[in-house]
Amino acid sequence: MVEVAIITTFCEVVIKITSCLIAKKLERCYMFPKTRCKSYLDMHQLSPSCNLLSGNLSLTVILSCFQSYWVRFEILLFVTMRSLAIPKHIKRHNQSKEILEQRFATIRRDVDRLQSAEPDVSIIIPAYNEERNILKTLSSLSASSTTKRIQIIVVDNNSTDATLQLSRSTGVTCIIEKQQGITQARNAGLAYATGRYILNADADTIYPPDWIDLMVAPLALDENVMVYGKFSFIPAQGGRHLLYLGYEYMSDLSKWMNKIFREEAVNVYGSNSAFRKSEGEKVGGFNHPPGTNEDGWLGVKLRDTFKKHLFQVKDERAIVWTMDRRLQIDGGLWKGSLKRIRRHINLLLDNK
Repeated sequence: MVEVAIITTFCEVVIKITSCLIAKKLERCYMFPKTRCKSYLDMHQLSPSCNLLSGNLSLTVILSCFQSYWVRFEILLFVTMRSLAIPKHIKRHNQSKEILEQRFATIRRDVDRLQSAEPDVSIIIPAYNEERNILKTLSSLSASSTTKRIQIIVVDNNSTDATLQLSRSTGVTCIIEKQQGITQARNAGLAYATGRYILNADADTIYPPDWIDLMVAPLALDENVMVYGKFSFIPAQGGRHLLYLGYEYMSDLSKWMNKIFREEAVNVYGSNSAFRKSEGEKVGGFNHPPGTNEDGWLGVKLRDTFKKHLFQVKDERAIVWTMDRRLQIDGGLWKGSLKRIRRHINLLLDNK
C-alpha cells in the first residue's frame, strides 16, 4: 500500500506539471487565448479517486488515471518540442573521424569566418583523449549561425591521442593545460579567453546552429548571472534516439524539481552554460570544494556573490546533443531512468 501511494503521488505530480506545460506552450507558442488555456487546465484536474486521502489506492486506479491522461502525454511530446529523432543538422556532424577529416578545408574556412581577434564570446572546450569526438564538436560550431564575434578555445589536458593535432587542423585556438583535471582545464581556458561572455562546451557534444546567440541573449539582462540549457542524447552504436525520450523528459522534470525543492545550480552542466568573464574571474573561476562539481559550484558562487539569477534556456533550438557516456555511467538507459524516478520520489517525501 505504501509503495502504491508513493507511485501515485509521483504520477499526480507528473500529470500536474504536464497540464501546466501544455497550457503555457499553447498560450506562448500557438497563441491560444488565456481563457482557453485556463479551461484546458480546469477540464483536466486530477480525479478524486487518485487522491492520496481517498484511502482506496490500487494499481487499477493508477492505470485508469494514466489511461485518461495518455493523450495529454502525446500532446506534451509535441508542444515541448523535443525531437523524436536526431535532427539532420546534428546528424551532419555526427560522422566518423575519417569522414570529418575530409572536411578539414570547409571546417577551417567556416572557423576563420566566425573567429575574431576581438571576440564577443569565447567558447571553451576542455578535451582529454577525444579524437573520436572532437571533430564532431568543432564541425558543429563552425556551422554556427551567429551575430556574435567568437573565439573557440580547445584546452588539451595532456591527451595521448590525436586530439590536439585534429583540433589545430581546424584552425581553432589550442592551448595545453599540463595540470590534469577538468577544473584546471576550464580555468586555463577562462584565463586565456578574451570574450566578454564565456560559453562552456564539451568535446563530446554537438551544437545546433543557433546555440551561441540563444545562450548569450539572456546575459544581456543584468539580472541574469549564469545561463544553462538542455541536452539530448546521441545513442551509441547507432541506436534509436526515441528510446531516450523518457529519460530526457525526466531530466527536464529533474531541473524543475531541483529549482523548486533543492538547488538550481545542480542543473548547470559544463556542456551547455554561459556567464560573463569578468564575473567568473571575480569569484575565482571554476575552483570548488571537494564533493562538488566545477560547473554547478560556479553557478552557486556567481548567484550568491552578485545576488542575481540563474536562467534556463528552454528554446528547443538551444538543445545540445551529447554522447550517451553520462547515461552509461548511470548503468544504462533503464537503470539510469529508475535512478531518476527514485530520486524524484525521495525528493517528494523529503519535502512533505
